[in-house]
Amino acid sequence: MGVSLYVVMVSLYVYCALLSMLGYNEGVSERMNDIMARLERQRNDDHCIEAKSGTGKLDTAFWKAVSSFANTDGGLIVLGIEEEQASGTFRPTPGFDPRRSNDQLISGFTEGQAKPPVTPIPKHNIESDENEGSPVILVRIHPMRGDVQMGKQMPCYVTAQGLRDGAYKRVLDGDQKLSSYEVFQLTTLYQPDDSEQSVVDGAEVSDLDSHAWTGLIESLEKRGSRIRQGIKSEEEVLERLQVIDSESRPILAGMLALGYYPQQFYPQLYIDVAVHPTKEKSADTTRFLDRAHCDGPLPLAVEDAIKVILRNLRTRTVEHGSTMVDEPEIPEIALREAVVNAVMHRDYSPQVQGRQVQIDVFPDRVEVNNPGGLWGDRTLDNLEENRSMSRNPALANLLSNLPTPSGSMRVAENEGSGIQRMKDGMLEYGLPQPKFDARIGEFTVVLYRFGLLDPEMSSWLDSIAPESSRQERVALAIASGLGAVSVRELRQHLGLDSDDARKLLITLSRSGLLRPGSDEDSFRLGVGDKELTEQELEVIAVLAKHGESSAKEIAEMMGVSVGSLRPKLRRLVDAGEIAPTAPQTSRMRKYRLPR
Repeated sequence: MGVSLYVVMVSLYVYCALLSMLGYNEGVSERMNDIMARLERQRNDDHCIEAKSGTGKLDTAFWKAVSSFANTDGGLIVLGIEEEQASGTFRPTPGFDPRRSNDQLISGFTEGQAKPPVTPIPKHNIESDENEGSPVILVRIHPMRGDVQMGKQMPCYVTAQGLRDGAYKRVLDGDQKLSSYEVFQLTTLYQPDDSEQSVVDGAEVSDLDSHAWTGLIESLEKRGSRIRQGIKSEEEVLERLQVIDSESRPILAGMLALGYYPQQFYPQLYIDVAVHPTKEKSADTTRFLDRAHCDGPLPLAVEDAIKVILRNLRTRTVEHGSTMVDEPEIPEIALREAVVNAVMHRDYSPQVQGRQVQIDVFPDRVEVNNPGGLWGDRTLDNLEENRSMSRNPALANLLSNLPTPSGSMRVAENEGSGIQRMKDGMLEYGLPQPKFDARIGEFTVVLYRFGLLDPEMSSWLDSIAPESSRQERVALAIASGLGAVSVRELRQHLGLDSDDARKLLITLSRSGLLRPGSDEDSFRLGVGDKELTEQELEVIAVLAKHGESSAKEIAEMMGVSVGSLRPKLRRLVDAGEIAPTAPQTSRMRKYRLPR
């Protein structure tokens, strides 16, 4: 998913969140005006709004929309609005009968029916409203995911079509049938997943690395584990660790963590790293800058994958104390957590044993994707609660006790803090926060590269503010890239609260690196190819405070003559620091700050 699509999806998500808070006390016209303005602007429905004419019976298309909203992020169905297909415009449905539609809705959503239109009936709200004086009915469908009681009944499907053919998900403005794997994912969402406990056909204890399991047991004992208590043989210890079963047959979790070569039995369970020349995957799949299939036991495969990613990222030399070190553009801790989480929490059921963990390195980001979406009650909303809930507890236990090949740390922490470590690492580097995309049957982590502090920007910042802190450098980089920096941007990129962000901006302003912008929380860059004089800075401050003003008005506010001011206005216009509102010969010419 590219950056532009990411921005669009975030905007849609925010809009849906706002809609979900609308209730009976909202202004009727304001709510419908917002909905209609959005539909008209898009000339289409979207992933959280569906407009329907509401004439006739509530047909299969209506209940498909109910199913798709319930199985994804919820949504709003508006009855009494029809779309002009040719023009893409929306208008009230002539002859819409809200009482008749309301009766059908109440009947269709009634619990306890022998054969309801959808199974199960999701939580919902039905409200009446008006659009341009015409009646409409709003049907709010709540997402089943995140509600444990409803989640255990997923997926919602059109009863007449059956579970296999009647379960849908919302994709943009359409209702898309769930694949058999997606249905499987939702039906087993809250069920224990014993895939990792399956016996590896044809494997023997000799296929496990004895040095690796010896090191694992020693590591456990050094930390006070009683893993050997009451038993003597190594095989009994391995059984306790769920590496082998009671008949000394290796099981999947043990093979992946301790096997010499797990791909002998599971050829596709490796990590695929692809480096792309452009910001999107090319239709020509042979166009890779680098490609690696990282196989072997997971501790080695993870290390190999991280090495491939790092060798395809840029580095910069930074000073740490008295030492100069090379620093990758994405912190290694964030990469490591993303890759380890992908292999540790992926779905290992037979349905997807032919799919790899996929890592795509693009010029602007790294994406780590694994089969199997969020499991159990985990959602994007509670992902950061710092609690561990593993689909594969035996594998998680092994990886959290196995040392990395270098021996400097354990492969995984398994303490529920991986997300926070990713965020902290990105924050320290002045990078955007990780983006998490949870879909039915897959999960993706997106880590954006250098972001604001790329090599060119770092070089420029070294020249104008060599003693600045990382937070100050991020603020200056934002001001350089966007033309201004505000409290909001610093909260987003640095995680600062409003007061600390404002103090940081004021400090930079006092040092001359920033100057007042279009409002009190916004500051523009105070340095460039040409330094501005105090009087030119005063012009900018006047426009920031009073808005669009003529040369005469600016001169009066500054206490100078118009004649002495005009050269400074011309210089500021040429430098792009201010913008004229009319041609130079116009008597209506005024000046404003650039938008």
